[in-house]
Amino acid sequence: MPETKINDAAAAQIIQSWQAEQRPVEVLIRFSQGMVQSHPGYITYEPEGRVVVADVVDKDHYLTTVLDLSAFETIKLSETESALIFEEPSATSRTFESVTIARRKQ
Repeated sequence: MPETKINDAAAAQIIQSWQAEQRPVEVLIRFSQGMVQSHPGYITYEPEGRVVVADVVDKDHYLTTVLDLSAFETIKLSETESALIFEEPSATSRTFESVTIARRKQ
């Protein structure tokens, strides 16, 4: 799937539109050790540039992923504009390789 490189501001605008539409999303995290983790949820953009994807069943059952947009060197948008790919984390630990957030069908 061809992708276009975008900046933080464009990514924030897309995330805010998905939030306004209350679009369900899926987050897929690829760790540098080869592990992969994913979960569904709804996306929220916080003014500090953080992105939160949360799936809350009840107070004892929830999954949350929090990203800082500025922590990535590269952000790409899929050709269909249905997925954002965050790559090359600038953190020194390099715990993960990439994070993909994709819109799900409602």
